[in-house]
Amino acid sequence: MHHFLSFLLLTGSLLVSQAKTIPFQNITVKEALQRAQLENKFVFVDFYADWCKPCKLMEQEVFSNDSIGEFFDAHFISVRVDAENEQLSLVNSLGIEAYPTLTFYDPKGRLVYRAEGAIPPNHFYELANSLVHLNDYLKEYQKNDKRMENVRNYLLALSWINEHKARSLATKYLYDLKEKEYTEPENWQLIQRFLQSKDRILFQRVVNSEIVKSTFPTGRQQLLLNSFDNLLDLALEKGNSALLRRRTQYINRYGDFLKDPDSVLLIGNLQYSSKHNPDKYPEYISQYIEDYLPEDAEAFADISYDISQRYFQKSILEFAADLANRSIHLKPNLFAYLSLSSISEKLSQFKAAYGYLLLAYQYADKDQQRALDEQEKALKHKMEFELESGVNLIDELGDDGRFTLGAGSQRLMYGYPVPQSTSHFVVNVDGKLASNTPFAKDVEYLKGITDFDGSGITPKVVTTFQFGKVKIRQMLQPVDKDGNPISHGLAQYYQISYELKTDEVRTRNVGLSLLFDTMMDDNDACEIGANGTIIPYEYEFRGDHIPSELLFYHTPNDTSKLMGSALIAGWNATPPDKLVVGRWPYLHLVKWDYRLRKVKYGDSAYLLRWENQYLSSQRPITFTTYYGLPLWKKPELRIIMKDNKSVLNSTTEVYFENNKSELDLNAKMKIQELLENESISIVGVILRGYADVTGAKEYNFDLSKRRIETVGKIFKSNNIPFVPKPYGLEESENSYFNQVFGNAFDRKVSIVVYYRLKSDDSVVSTN
Repeated sequence: MHHFLSFLLLTGSLLVSQAKTIPFQNITVKEALQRAQLENKFVFVDFYADWCKPCKLMEQEVFSNDSIGEFFDAHFISVRVDAENEQLSLVNSLGIEAYPTLTFYDPKGRLVYRAEGAIPPNHFYELANSLVHLNDYLKEYQKNDKRMENVRNYLLALSWINEHKARSLATKYLYDLKEKEYTEPENWQLIQRFLQSKDRILFQRVVNSEIVKSTFPTGRQQLLLNSFDNLLDLALEKGNSALLRRRTQYINRYGDFLKDPDSVLLIGNLQYSSKHNPDKYPEYISQYIEDYLPEDAEAFADISYDISQRYFQKSILEFAADLANRSIHLKPNLFAYLSLSSISEKLSQFKAAYGYLLLAYQYADKDQQRALDEQEKALKHKMEFELESGVNLIDELGDDGRFTLGAGSQRLMYGYPVPQSTSHFVVNVDGKLASNTPFAKDVEYLKGITDFDGSGITPKVVTTFQFGKVKIRQMLQPVDKDGNPISHGLAQYYQISYELKTDEVRTRNVGLSLLFDTMMDDNDACEIGANGTIIPYEYEFRGDHIPSELLFYHTPNDTSKLMGSALIAGWNATPPDKLVVGRWPYLHLVKWDYRLRKVKYGDSAYLLRWENQYLSSQRPITFTTYYGLPLWKKPELRIIMKDNKSVLNSTTEVYFENNKSELDLNAKMKIQELLENESISIVGVILRGYADVTGAKEYNFDLSKRRIETVGKIFKSNNIPFVPKPYGLEESENSYFNQVFGNAFDRKVSIVVYYRLKSDDSVVSTN
């Protein structure tokens, strides 16, 4: 939540007193909550890390502020937690991944606010004051004496807790004001904080007011700019061109109030077309270059290279090629040639791509040349081999190697057949971590170079990564019922191997963890069995107790529908040192160390970990496992690589009444419009179901599943595959208000649609 306004009238100035910092207590969070209940105080917990610069900034500029220290001494029990070394079970249960994470609890121990990142002193004071005095402000507000101070105090305080409700109440209040009341300090604060251009009548009334114009000329201009930014943000988030058109209308109407309305309009159109209307993108970027960029070789090359990495539409790629050639005409350079190489490759002109890559090589430094060497090898291979069209989605160079597996039309991993893999590996080299999925800053995100071999629907796929001096090769090899590699036909398993090499004389200490997000058909909470029994709770196997095989069942407490299998030992598998069966929402956040919790795992996954061992130039290390179908099933595995480039996506949402799972007419029409869009071909959808915070967790989870089923039936009847993802209350806004009343904005199913444009020239396929 962003609060840009000051609460100075609400809280008074931050008075200077004797130096006083926040009095942090040397106790656990549990002890702080107990003490707070006895003393009727709130609890503030700062989760920090020693290396975190924003944490130190909070300590130096916020926690040491005199007035903040005095206020917290009077109203809070405060605790600091070194989140990487202390109270790790609490840290894990709260999912603390970013620092600082600032949490606030009321005297009854309920979490009322959570924020990640540093907060400026004034905003921090405003937040704390709002939490402490919200009930007092509410009582004054409910007296209905309409005193501006009471209304302002309550609504600004409420906005920290429930933005939607605060905005709704503020809009109603402002709508009833007379024009002369707009410039009252309390009312002007509310206008600046809450007024949006979507409240058309009120917005026009305020902006066109002569008294506002004469009293707040600069404030009125900022109000307009903020409203344009809000409309643009909404248009970008929803992919809604009507909102963009409304923004244009407002800019044209109120352009005289702005210094440079043309630039405001152009930047908005450019951002929107970049994400949602690529056909118009060349027009807007050309105008931007003409109006704001001189003949600049470096700038032209940067823009061209960015386009070459992000887009697949032929018209845009041709525009990027022209821009790269303009850059080269001014001054030959690395990124212009790389752009032309990437564009040629996407147009399946592999020989031209290879030629431009050789030209780029001349302008690269040694590190860049090493990277280009790998691209050169892959391009040579592509000139000799083309994967059978339309079967597998293999990402372009630069892929992070994540994959998902299925058997025909049935899923064995989350995402299949929509390429949204949530499985990944983490490599440990001398205590430093890297992964092919984005983590926090202390885990390097790896992207690699993908190569493929074989034919038909069972290719061997190799993705090569570089982490420091260690080369990592992820190899996905289809095998038959006996574990023998195959190059055609249908597979029983995929052999999944990671080969680690180094050319250094120095010995390295390396380990690997590998996460599989299991999903059997429509059940993301499938049950996992080992050694002949179902594993009902999160469990860790070690050493000699590690099972040779995991089995995956579709239906809870029912072993008749066995769908998937993982071979942990046998054939060429490398038995891990640890095997954890547990909750994906927790396991996917594990960087390396974890703390086991004996809870029901629900959304299931399993994690293999091979502990660190010595790696030398003479002794490469390979970790191998198998995932696929039980041996008695018919072999029919298919693999899909993560592909965010050749498949576009957008999100729409449908909402439900409280405690209901039926779709109303508006929601049905919204989905039908999506299905009837003749310009796109839908590959598949992910359905994410939500529910209110109120009610039991199990009830909310079941409700979100029923809502997904209601939406899923429509896509299923149209032969469109969908991946259900019920969240229940896990992703809901867990504020005090929503614990009591629930939040209408959580009563939804979010529909993530993966699609291709139907026009042959719209998308350049890499298959």
